[in-house]
Amino acid sequence: MVTKEVENISLMDDGLFKFIFGTNKNIRFLEDFLESYFNYPQGYLKNKIKVKYEVALPKDNYKQKNIMGDVVVESTTFVINIEVYQYLNRISLDKSDVYIMRLYLSQYSIGSEYGKGKPVIQINIFKKISDEFKGKIEDKSSITGNFKIIYIKLDKIEEMKYTNVRYKMWL
Repeated sequence: MVTKEVENISLMDDGLFKFIFGTNKNIRFLEDFLESYFNYPQGYLKNKIKVKYEVALPKDNYKQKNIMGDVVVESTTFVINIEVYQYLNRISLDKSDVYIMRLYLSQYSIGSEYGKGKPVIQINIFKKISDEFKGKIEDKSSITGNFKIIYIKLDKIEEMKYTNVRYKMWL
């Protein structure tokens, strides 16, 4: 009898995460994840979102640092950036703030009035967090005007048993 060893790779792996959720070929997986997390009925987002894989977020000038979002999702009513971090610390939180601001501001041209763009949602999925932020942001979200930042902590992912909570099945 021939046995085949299969490697189990977590969705916390950056490359696998981008492949599963960041390609139009697999868009139904992303739709289902977002539908389940936001409690939309199954199929609600079908054909309503576009996904971009490792999208370069717009910059204001040549000298500004390039920034690549993991998975950027656009619809007619919102923009979502999903980032996966093995370790959430000050640097990753600063990057998250830059992502959400760049995505929001890229909707406007010079001289246009703010407040008329689509809301931007930043989803930060992480496994570990620096001591500086423990107990402050895990499993919480912050909302201000047209911005929402959601933190999903997956520190117990290896210990997780089967669940019938739809969005947790993805993680």
